[in-house]
Amino acid sequence: MNRLNNGLQREAFFGILIALLVSGFLYFCMHEISNAFLDQHLNDTRLWDQKTAEKAASLQHFVTDRALQLKDVSSIKEWDNTQRSTFAYIYNGHKQIYNSEGNVSSGGVTYRNLRHYPLNFADGKADLYLFYAVTYQYYVLAMILELILCSIVFIALFLYFVRRKINHITRLEQDIRILESGGMEHEITVPGNDELALLARGLDQMRITLRDNMIREENLVHANNELVTRMAHDLRTPLTTLLLYLGFLVEKKYSSDQQHDHYLHVALDKTERIKALSDQLFERFLVTGEEHVNLENPEPFRVVFEDLLSDISENLTSRGLHLEAELDWPETVVRVSFEYISRIADNILSNILKYADADRPVTLRVAEEDGFSLITFENMISRHDERHESTRIGVLNIRAMMEKMGGSCEIHNDGVLYSITLCFPNATK
Repeated sequence: MNRLNNGLQREAFFGILIALLVSGFLYFCMHEISNAFLDQHLNDTRLWDQKTAEKAASLQHFVTDRALQLKDVSSIKEWDNTQRSTFAYIYNGHKQIYNSEGNVSSGGVTYRNLRHYPLNFADGKADLYLFYAVTYQYYVLAMILELILCSIVFIALFLYFVRRKINHITRLEQDIRILESGGMEHEITVPGNDELALLARGLDQMRITLRDNMIREENLVHANNELVTRMAHDLRTPLTTLLLYLGFLVEKKYSSDQQHDHYLHVALDKTERIKALSDQLFERFLVTGEEHVNLENPEPFRVVFEDLLSDISENLTSRGLHLEAELDWPETVVRVSFEYISRIADNILSNILKYADADRPVTLRVAEEDGFSLITFENMISRHDERHESTRIGVLNIRAMMEKMGGSCEIHNDGVLYSITLCFPNATK
């Protein structure tokens, strides 16, 4: 947080500077106005004469009460110490015998421009030259008031700056309390570019991440619950059939060897179905449990998929399906996980073999669109196959693996035509 350009230090510095400038300008204005006012109303000769005469009378009263003689002139210091803004100079003839400033001059009278009064001692007379700054105390009082007012203004301006920051902290605290109570949709905002604003933006980003994670986790829990429910249903159906036919075999409820073999084939088919479902379920939890997948180095799209698609084509052909390929290989590179694309290929091949209409061709397309390299499989859905994968777990696995590789999976199914498109983001070499 040692940033003078945009941080709290910079704002505090300029806050103090502005408060100083405003209070300094205010002091200058008040000082000029008060001095002008005092000059106008206090610079009166009669007032000066009156006040100075009162000081001279006070000194005369002090000398008389103590019956001071000329030699006791140093005792006047006691009176002098009680007076403010008063300077007395006493002469006996042309000889200075007292000076309020302490440095008695040996020369003649040098204060003739001051007001002159006779000062009577017990043993003779002396000349008193007196200076009394009548208005000085008013100027000092005015200056003190000006400083107090300017200090109040400075403190008020600085407290205004501090109060703004306290309000920001209070607002941030309230936002955090709302988050603590579960209000994950409440936005955390603090204006400015200082550390508090950066902290607020960081907390808000953390809020968004936490909210998204909670939503993702909630969706995952919901999806897994649905998956478990569907899997229980899909497993129950073949298990029931399997138990039924095994029961027939154990109890020898068949009338011929041909019926016996039929029961065995049905039991084997249901066993394979159960194994396929359990394998897909295992794959589902394996994929979703992986936090991060390591992708291979960028490779040309054609190099990665040409052999794999060729194997799928040969497998479909050997199973009696006709494949029509529209291969427009893009000059792109992609990053993939070979383990994932192998699993994806197995899932797609399995779905085509299960649900494709063998009398209609399967279409394979390769193309590029909007920064993605695309592979599309399209087939007509068989009307004679009663098997139906209600869990759609194979498709869920494909989508999960594509997302972990940074891509996506697009499905189209209108009950007649089924297509799946794998979208791989183009990479840089």
